[in-house]
Order: sequence, then structure tokens, then C-alpha cells
Amino acid sequence: MKYLLDFDGVLFDIELFKARMEELGFKNAKRSAALFDQMKEKDPVLDVSSFLFPDAKSFLEEHRDDCLVISSFVSSNPQPEEYETDARAYQERKITLSGVPTLLSDGSILVVGSSKEEALKKVYEKCGKDGEDCIFIDDREVHIDEAARVGIKAVCMDRIGTSHDPHVRVVRSFYELADLLQNGV
Repeated sequence: MKYLLDFDGVLFDIELFKARMEELGFKNAKRSAALFDQMKEKDPVLDVSSFLFPDAKSFLEEHRDDCLVISSFVSSNPQPEEYETDARAYQERKITLSGVPTLLSDGSILVVGSSKEEALKKVYEKCGKDGEDCIFIDDREVHIDEAARVGIKAVCMDRIGTSHDPHVRVVRSFYELADLLQNGV
């Protein structure tokens, strides 16, 4: 089984991280790789890896060869090219500082624009050629819908308990995901 995982909200507690950014005075700061250095100046002991969900870290350690992180760096709203360049660098640096790359096999992270559909198609085609099942886990229904259009089984990781489409499979943790998979998705 290949696990296709979103980063923010699935592996990384983005809400807690945003709260810390706000505490440090960076609520509306421009997203760029340099932002982490600025935050570190205000909080020298800031450890971005501490924002990984504990169950996510355990899951990645257990399934390191079977995981691929597919993370988007922009919202669905159109943005200027400069914003997208900075936002990509910000997302890549956040992922690196989180420690996730050390928990995965090499090349197991894709950082994409607002849509994950093209990346999901490519991964699905490769999995199909290899005869491997795959499942996509994301916290946003728009991306769950993209996976469905591609033909990938998908589960919504809803860690904060917001309401969802009743037709979408929802779990709140990787422990619940393991139970769901054990009982057949």
C-alpha cells in the first residue's frame, strides 16, 4: 500500500504553528523561506519539528518506504508569480525544518501549486503499473475530490472536527486510519 499524504493539517499542526507565528508577531508576514530565520531571531529555541502530530511521526517511521507527501503551497486563489515562488520556498523550508524528509525515503515529497490532481494522476499511474494500491489522506475536501476524479481512494483527516460531506470517509488520527484500513476502505 502506498500512502499519499498531505502535509499541513495531516502531518503538521498548521493551526498551532500559525498561533505561534501570531504570538511572535508574524501573523500577516509574507510567506518566504526567510520567515523562519526571522522567527528564530525572536524565539531562538523554536523547533519546527515540534509541530508534527505525534501519531504522524510514528506513522511515517513505520511506513517510511510507502509514503509520499504531496503538499500544496498556495490556496486556490490566483496569486502573482512572485508570491508563488516565495510560497513554494516557504513550504519547502517548513517541510525540511519539520524533519519529515528524514522520516521518508529519498524523493518522497512533492510540493505543488493549488491543485494536487496532476501529481495524483502521475502517482496513480505509477502505482497501477507497479500493481500497488494507494490511498490519499488530506484535510481538505477539495483535494479529496481531486483524488476521486483520478480514481484514488481517499480519506479526509479531520483533526479539528469540522463538518464534512457525509459521502467522504473521515478519520481524526492515523490510529483511526489504521483501524479503517484494517476493516477495508
